[in-house]
Amino acid sequence: MASDLVNIPPEVQGLVGDYLPVGDLNSVSRTCKTLNSAFLAKLYRCVIIKVPIQWSRLGSLENLISSAGNGLKFTNNFCITARKQPLKDDTRGYADGPIAQELADERDDMSCLPRKSASVALNVMIRLLLKRIADNKIKSFDWRHSCTLETSTILLLLKHQGDTLRGLGVTRYSEPQNLRSILVGGLQHLVITDLNIEQGCEWPARLIVQSLDTIQHLHLGVLSTIAQEYVHGRLSQHDLPGSFAEMTKKALPASARENKRMLSLETLGLYGLNFENVIGEALGFEIDFASMTSLRLESCSGLYEAFGFFMGYYVQSARLCSFKLKTFFVRHEAGGPGFAQLLTDFLTSFTGLEHLGLLLEGQSNAMSKAPILEMHGKTLKTLVWDERTKARKDTKKDTSSKRLKDNNLGLISLKCPNLRALGLALGWRTSSTAASLKMFEKSFRRMPKLGTLHFRNLPEMDLTACVLLTDYMIKGIASAVLDMYAGGKPSNHPKPLTTIALGAPLYGDIHIGSKHFPNDPVHDVLQLRVYHVDYKYRSVLGPSPTVTQVAKGTADDVITCSDKGILNEYWLA
Repeated sequence: MASDLVNIPPEVQGLVGDYLPVGDLNSVSRTCKTLNSAFLAKLYRCVIIKVPIQWSRLGSLENLISSAGNGLKFTNNFCITARKQPLKDDTRGYADGPIAQELADERDDMSCLPRKSASVALNVMIRLLLKRIADNKIKSFDWRHSCTLETSTILLLLKHQGDTLRGLGVTRYSEPQNLRSILVGGLQHLVITDLNIEQGCEWPARLIVQSLDTIQHLHLGVLSTIAQEYVHGRLSQHDLPGSFAEMTKKALPASARENKRMLSLETLGLYGLNFENVIGEALGFEIDFASMTSLRLESCSGLYEAFGFFMGYYVQSARLCSFKLKTFFVRHEAGGPGFAQLLTDFLTSFTGLEHLGLLLEGQSNAMSKAPILEMHGKTLKTLVWDERTKARKDTKKDTSSKRLKDNNLGLISLKCPNLRALGLALGWRTSSTAASLKMFEKSFRRMPKLGTLHFRNLPEMDLTACVLLTDYMIKGIASAVLDMYAGGKPSNHPKPLTTIALGAPLYGDIHIGSKHFPNDPVHDVLQLRVYHVDYKYRSVLGPSPTVTQVAKGTADDVITCSDKGILNEYWLA
């Protein structure tokens, strides 16, 4: 393959490189200088650094810093993230020198965050790497690791890359106190999912104010905090204006305070904050919800008041604005009949949704799907609908909300013929009868574009009575789902369904470093499992569709799934 690539024109080599996976691209580029030159820019354009939560050495990162680094001149995107499987240091010694108090704190820390010394070491290495990048070359910097992003690293990044930086994503960070003179005025994407509420949030507020004219995608929240509080049975009630909104008002120039400013966003995501307090002029400026195409609310308080305000229940006008939302997602842990009705009123007040996700907890009876699907069914491409009475921590109990007559797959297939991805809780007790199997087959025929099917709950099971290994047992359930889809008939013709997933993703499995579950049999059963459907498998009786597990715990290992986003809609449970 490499010899053939060498003989084709450079521009064609570049086109071939666009279709090669990163691993193959890296291997081919090592074969000769010609291909190395052709593919170097593609390999280094986006540098993704995967670092375990704890380590003895960061060999790959050390090698990148010590190498000639010719490819870094092409780099304009940085991402520092965690490996899916954290690597523990061995007990014989630690290269980063932890002290006894740190080890004791780590044992007592429910969030299993990295040691302070690990954060210091990682920040030093990232700063060394940033110094090798020419000024104003980086367009996006995404810190997804559970190590704390230090002030000195932020300062170095903004000082030398602030003019070209368009995207900034941060999880945990130290609140900078000496960045008032650093200007970053062109941010388009800002994601800070662990705001330091107690430290005042001056830095995030200043970033937003400086980018009022350019910012299009804004995500703010306290994800680690709400996860820990959920584990302890407490709901998050963080008041955004008390710490954050006042900072935005102070950061606004005098002219902006006098003349009402409008923030036009395409995407807004709030996590564990008070949604009511971003409506109106609480932030010192207004958010234009009429121009928004995506709204995501996770574990937010103030939803009753906010939706009521949108619907005009608290003002004289009929409605606050006309929505053009294409994507709407809400996860709420304090549901009930009143909230269900208010949410239904809101979702039936406009049309045109393409992606809808509802993860609701704390209600005994399920919402009626009929009015919502009547409004949006024809345009929906993605639907995730999961309602629970409470978190499921016992495999013998199914905590899915009681189903209404219209709360079934049949209604969804009638109203949503264009679905490409579906996430749903299934009534397992009634799914094994002949009539139910026929209904399933008929329903799937009505959704000819369905490529990803995610049943977010599992049947009730007694682990003490199970004789099979968990992976084999749940694979059997996935095979049964495939039989329901295919009607139990072998076929030589591949069908659109290529991905089947079972179980809801859990917060601790997706956000490495915030692990709240012990490694026990119950947690093992409840983990998300993703299967690829193979229609070309040859059995003794001829062609027979089968399933192969491709991911467990997270969807990161899934390569063939075109709708991976549906598999990342997690519960905190």
